[in-house]
Amino acid sequence: MNHDMGNRLGGGRRSLRFCSLSGILALLILVTACSSPPETRYYDIRLPDPAQSEGPRIGCVKVEEVAVPHHLDGPEIFYRSSTYEAGYYGYHQWVRPLSDSLFSEIVAYLGKTGRFERVVGPTEPLGEDDVRLRISVREFTENDGDGDAWIADVHVAVKLGDGGVAQRRREMSIRRSVPISPRNAAGVVAALNEAWAQVAAAIVDEILSFADSGG
Repeated sequence: MNHDMGNRLGGGRRSLRFCSLSGILALLILVTACSSPPETRYYDIRLPDPAQSEGPRIGCVKVEEVAVPHHLDGPEIFYRSSTYEAGYYGYHQWVRPLSDSLFSEIVAYLGKTGRFERVVGPTEPLGEDDVRLRISVREFTENDGDGDAWIADVHVAVKLGDGGVAQRRREMSIRRSVPISPRNAAGVVAALNEAWAQVAAAIVDEILSFADSGG
């Protein structure tokens, strides 16, 4: 009887040890799950189709470059909380570099306006009456708006030129700001898309004005 009792007690101890080990493993799995990083979310810049405008079509527009600063051209979405403070959204990234998305989107946008015979990239030759376009991005980010409200701030420098021997030139700065709501990564990207669309429309106006005025 004592031997049977010992077996039962021994079995009980083995069960107790097994339960304790199971509990520890379950706790470790729970802790590991809780400490896993959040899922990374991805976003892109997309321009809507432009409004169709009437008027004569000009020749070719050659988009030579859309230059983007290094700190904006990485995978992470950049924000600026003050003049001296900035950072990146964790686990919120672009699906492609801004230099790629801004270039491809502006080329497609210009082509859909119906105002240009052709829209081409940097390797294509130009005719004398054609227009060159270079864009340098100064800001493309969330900004605190000097403390008034959080905005999406898109600021570009635009250079236009002709394809002829006259080498006509025009330079301008275009900046658009759109309030962010809701203030999260998705809201920031939506506002940046809207601000970029406004800048793109202004670029079209500048190209048409440059071509019409002879510089």
